[in-house]
Amino acid sequence: MKVKEGDVVRCAYCKRPIVINQKLLPIARRGSNLFCSTECEDLYHGERLVNWKELIKYISECGRCYQQDIARRFGIEGGYRIRLSKYLKVLERKGIIYIFKNGEQNIIELREVMRVMSVDDIKNFEELVKKVEEISQKKDYTKEIEELRTEITNIKEYIDKEISTINRKLNILKAAVERLVEAFTK
Repeated sequence: MKVKEGDVVRCAYCKRPIVINQKLLPIARRGSNLFCSTECEDLYHGERLVNWKELIKYISECGRCYQQDIARRFGIEGGYRIRLSKYLKVLERKGIIYIFKNGEQNIIELREVMRVMSVDDIKNFEELVKKVEEISQKKDYTKEIEELRTEITNIKEYIDKEISTINRKLNILKAAVERLVEAFTK
């Protein structure tokens, strides 16, 4: 794939545009998936390992379960267990599950809110969380707007001062012209 620096590609998970920089250029040339954040990468790989609806259904049936039980239940072995743990951490950050340690093992349980929700409600909740994240990732422009307002008011004051100076000089010239006209008419 002919990709050069400055090209725009889409995130493999959320489809947001990503501008190719020097760091991403070799990855894009290999044809590997590109992600806008590590969270998108963890969600992408995690959802390929485990269907999140089945995962939540399994956790709700168990009440509490160990991370290794989830790995066994869904047939996840080897290095993919690391991807599973990253996926579970993202789900915890999103407020879907709660992870706590019992010695060396992670115990996973659903949050109180998620226990009373159906699978469709959970999907709507996830979409709502995505919207909130998108809104929170948008830059806050209030500071820039205030700076622009102060610049505009400064420019306006400068222009008003210049206009008043010009008006004053025009009035002086007008008075001088009127005196000259009076002097020549007498």
